[in-house]
Amino acid sequence: MYITLKHECQVKVILMKNKVLHIIVCLILAFSSTVMGTNIDSLRRLYNSASHDTTKINLCQEMQYAYCENLRWDSALIFSEKAIELAEGNENSNTMMNIYYYQGLAFYRKGNVDNALKSYLKALEIAKNIKSVSQPFILNEIGVFYKAQGNYPKAIEYFQQNLEFAEKAKDTVMIGRTLNNMANVYYSYGIFQKSIEYYDKAIVIFSKIKKENLVAFLYMNMGLSYKKVNQNAKALESFNKSKELFTLLKI
Repeated sequence: MYITLKHECQVKVILMKNKVLHIIVCLILAFSSTVMGTNIDSLRRLYNSASHDTTKINLCQEMQYAYCENLRWDSALIFSEKAIELAEGNENSNTMMNIYYYQGLAFYRKGNVDNALKSYLKALEIAKNIKSVSQPFILNEIGVFYKAQGNYPKAIEYFQQNLEFAEKAKDTVMIGRTLNNMANVYYSYGIFQKSIEYYDKAIVIFSKIKKENLVAFLYMNMGLSYKKVNQNAKALESFNKSKELFTLLKI
């Protein structure tokens, strides 16, 4: 194939577009970082000038969240501790629940799994005390935590609690996601018949609300479970259903 002047011009245009796109992305990232820094500086000034502990605790939460968003886990943990010190045992509030939750996230991201679990459990304790609607989200996070640690019975325990909340609230999406999470745990645990059962339940839920993209993945995972128990005909049937949906959705 010969490279003509026309081809050279097209290549230059493409390279120029890529260079412009790269510059735009860099500018956006730089601007986002500047805005984040400015926001944190403003929050710090407000914190330093605040006289009431409640105000300081709320500002600690905002700074903690901002640092987590910016993946600055050490700084997030510093303001977690400040808030906990200021609370002095009076921790049953939505703000302190969030602080312990994000403290758990920061500990987990730093690889300190023991402290992460303590923080998540404290957040759950507060959520239960104040009857927070965030309870199922925290239960889900603890379930995910235990699955990642390979403690499958504990993961199932917390996902089961989460499922009960979701069913009481009639939250269809959360029910489907929790069923999927439980299926994944059973698969990792090697209890494949149970994983098939929960994948099937999740498929029913997500099919009703027309979440075909999720149904496609669920069929694929169910096929893998069937394959593990040597039910190859059902595995193939599940894989074919998955393929049909992926093709239909052009994924």
